[in-house]
Amino acid sequence: MILIWSKAARAVAVAAVLVPSVAAVDGAPPRYFHMKAVQVIDQGGFAKPTPAMDLLIPAGWTFNSKVEWGNRGCFTDLAAISFHMQSPDGKIVIEGYPSFSWQFVDNPSVQRYLVAENQQGLKVGLKACPVNPPVARGDGAHQGRRPAYSARQRDRRDGKISRSRSIHQGSHG
Repeated sequence: MILIWSKAARAVAVAAVLVPSVAAVDGAPPRYFHMKAVQVIDQGGFAKPTPAMDLLIPAGWTFNSKVEWGNRGCFTDLAAISFHMQSPDGKIVIEGYPSFSWQFVDNPSVQRYLVAENQQGLKVGLKACPVNPPVARGDGAHQGRRPAYSARQRDRRDGKISRSRSIHQGSHG
């Protein structure tokens, strides 16, 4: 089995820190975490169900995923992978969302070509692959975009979400 250590896998590893290990004995701090392998399975993109992504998640968590094929604009977004995983008590949830891609070049004539190509595609029912400039990390890169992953933790006392974090495509940490 090949493990792909994507941002999703790192988000799960971070969440594992929040989950008490069954290895803790007599109040001693946990020394390891029990994990299980799960797969995102593409049910319809090929002749038979095919693994699209492998992840390790804490044992006991539930995991649901799907792969949707469709015209979402850029070729790199052709297959949309999403997943939802949740701790047994429902207090920690991690979700992965489909990617969002765009294209950029700094040559004005190529920019015009890309815009014209998008306009031609719209005439035959294709969605456009946006032509956007690159955005620096601190310059509002995520405004108007859905996060790639999100994690939230529910408070043990009242069940309300006490911590939430969105991890955007291309962000660090």
